[in-house]
Amino acid sequence: MPTPKQWSSAAELIADMRSCDWQGWFSEGRIKHVNSDWQSIANGAVGANTFRAFTKLPSRPSVVFREWAYKSLAGGSSRYSGLMAVNSQAEYDKWLKELAGSFRRRWKREMGSDIPFGPSLKLPNLLMKCACLWHEVPKSKSNRLIWYLHVPLDSYTIQAVRNCTALGGTV
Repeated sequence: MPTPKQWSSAAELIADMRSCDWQGWFSEGRIKHVNSDWQSIANGAVGANTFRAFTKLPSRPSVVFREWAYKSLAGGSSRYSGLMAVNSQAEYDKWLKELAGSFRRRWKREMGSDIPFGPSLKLPNLLMKCACLWHEVPKSKSNRLIWYLHVPLDSYTIQAVRNCTALGGTV
């Protein structure tokens, strides 16, 4: 695992975050995936490194997640329609909670045990980040949804946040 970045001050952290070209990442991603279908978007949402954390399970975690992801948001599905109706952070949060609950139920059914809480949110959040790249999500809707996305927290990002709090300031 790479070493989380450490900043010498809260101001340095804020300046670093402001310099991140996240809007460019989304714009380039939409261009790159202009001809991608939902299956390829769902397959690329979560990488092999994330799935390596899951061991000794009856099914491959990547297969369970990707099949669920594909069926969950395929164009025309009720969940996709619900996403297209989201117009506020509160509506998105409620929609995402239901999406993550659906994933937890599928995981338990396929694996025979609960998925830990953190990954049960991280994986759907990674999926939603990539869903904003899918050409069937209108650009105007994608631009709005981007603002509602949650940071897909894991031990790496949590450690970086912890390092920030050691600065003694508020971030």
